[in-house]
Amino acid sequence: MENQVVLSGTFNREQANLVENSNVQPNYTSDLIALAQQIQNADKSVQSNVTNKLNIIIEQIQFLQEQARGILEKAKLEKELHQAACNILKRPGTVYYYYKRDSGQKYLTIMSPSDWGKTCPHEFLGAYRLEYDNSWVPIDQLKQVDERKAIIQQVMSRPAIASIKDVL
Repeated sequence: MENQVVLSGTFNREQANLVENSNVQPNYTSDLIALAQQIQNADKSVQSNVTNKLNIIIEQIQFLQEQARGILEKAKLEKELHQAACNILKRPGTVYYYYKRDSGQKYLTIMSPSDWGKTCPHEFLGAYRLEYDNSWVPIDQLKQVDERKAIIQQVMSRPAIASIKDVL
């Protein structure tokens, strides 16, 4: 039935007295051709719209896949940080410095590379703050994370969801 022209109001002999044949059936072959072209153009438009919407969904899927990769990479690093050797009790809100010994052992300490000076005995891997939810934030992202937390606090302190517009 695809790409078939369906006409409404075809001539019915029982209605011959009520309806004039010339008003019911197309007069010209060009009318049929124009009608067929209109249906064909509508089909193309529908296909184009579907293609555009599916492209948007594909982009969203790719974006979500990238986010999932990032989450998994962060989880791997956070697991490493929690399992690293540490001779002090880890406290949320504290910045820890991550090092690797020549033996391959990784450890956390509160001593920064500048505290060691030129005599830092191990490879410096990064600095991270332990959060209250036991996640880790790289020190170069602290400002951004703290600003986001402040925005969230402002939103939570207001009664209406509409207040998000005011904060952002």
